[in-house]
Amino acid sequence: MNQAFHFIFLKYFRLSLRSKIVYDYHINLKVNAINSLTLGFYFHNSL
Repeated sequence: MNQAFHFIFLKYFRLSLRSKIVYDYHINLKVNAINSLTLGFYFHNSL
């Protein structure tokens, strides 16, 4: 399962919070939750 929330500010910057739940019984018997917070720069293309 993968979730992402984006917050756009200052017209070209984006703050993203991603949560990912991973389960692979070959690697680990527990469920792993991975959270990441990123700051990105992007261009908004429009026609």
